Amino acid sequence: MMDYKYSTENYSQYNFTSGNATFGIEFYPPAMNMVVLVLFLFLYSTVVLIGIGGNAFVCFTTFTLKKQTVTNFFMTNLAASDILMATICIPFTVLSNLVFHYWPFGAILCPTVGFLQVTSVLQRAFTLVFITYDQHKIVWHPLGKRLDKKEARFVMIILWILAALAAIPVAMFARVVNLETGSGQIGICMEDWQNQEEKKIYSAVVMILQYFLPLAIMVVCYTHMGVIIWLRKTPGEQDIKRDRLQIKSKRKTVRVLAAVVAAYALAWLPIHTLTLVGDSYPEIYDMPHADVVWMTCHWLAFSSTGITPFIYFRSNSAFRVSLKRLFSCFKRTRKTKRVSVYTQASDIEFSVKG
Repeated sequence: MMDYKYSTENYSQYNFTSGNATFGIEFYPPAMNMVVLVLFLFLYSTVVLIGIGGNAFVCFTTFTLKKQTVTNFFMTNLAASDILMATICIPFTVLSNLVFHYWPFGAILCPTVGFLQVTSVLQRAFTLVFITYDQHKIVWHPLGKRLDKKEARFVMIILWILAALAAIPVAMFARVVNLETGSGQIGICMEDWQNQEEKKIYSAVVMILQYFLPLAIMVVCYTHMGVIIWLRKTPGEQDIKRDRLQIKSKRKTVRVLAAVVAAYALAWLPIHTLTLVGDSYPEIYDMPHADVVWMTCHWLAFSSTGITPFIYFRSNSAFRVSLKRLFSCFKRTRKTKRVSVYTQASDIEFSVKG
């Protein structure tokens, strides 16, 4: 890898940049107040723990359900992308940006982490769009043919491939760049494009694919679904009792998925707003506490990985039952261990007396 050198005069322009700075790869704020730093570390750690644990529980629950549906398949895929985001996007960003203030993980991990970050974020957006499309198809054409499990698996593979293809430029251009400081050189992980206009175009495309286009599609689809379910009679449904049960089930499903989409939209809105404003008015990054504002927006964006399991748990009895069953198994395991230890102690006491 070539040794790129930049002076500290250019350092500020790499602190806040568009594109993958949205995911944290190019953001290196100055040292924060210790109290603020500890608070951010706690908040990020909470998101990581809930994101990994909660989404692993979602995967466990959907796999153990007796009735496997196509929607469950895509919910599992969404949970898998959330786990990848919680394990790749957050830890590397937080450690390099808040703790070390440089990239300490080596030249190979720089493009690798950047590639996985963009892939996981885009794949999550693509999965949300396809879940929306599938539900819209069910509501609009209830008697139409649905995807089977084999087709659903194929679609999931395609979504991952598309996300990975869109992230290839990050793998190509991300590298460790050395900056000259008063105490020596520091390396930061950033996308080093030869043509900055091309970088801006790619950054805009990523932002559109990850947020604005999916959000527009989902808003239109869920609005149409709401009109059909709440204001119209679904065609093909004649039995009154059956109609009510089916409509109730559809409304519940739409509410849950719409809540997931709303959480996604609200969580990512501040960071994209800040990025767009910063591209037009870069002087905002010189304002006091700009680093705290940026990290707050970044944390809020990735907090969506931990919000989704709470939505499932709150609105779906299957997840609540599964959680109770899991805790029950855990309690029985602990009780069995205590009985085993007590038995072993009694055996030892008996052998000593004998």
